[in-house]
Amino acid sequence: MHSENDLRCSIEQAEHLFITLRLAHKDVELVRFPAEGHELSRSGSPTHRVQRFEVLLDWFDRHLK
Repeated sequence: MHSENDLRCSIEQAEHLFITLRLAHKDVELVRFPAEGHELSRSGSPTHRVQRFEVLLDWFDRHLK
């Protein structure tokens, strides 16, 4: 999960990690949030904050049951 306008951790870092994990045959997903910065969970758009939370809940539901 990464914000495209994150100036602290560039989107390229998330893409490199995603590709590395895919090459290692790990179950991995990359969710990108356009026009959001590093503090998506606190100051992002309400729609993206809800979507982020739903993605987290879905991941926990699929992987921790």
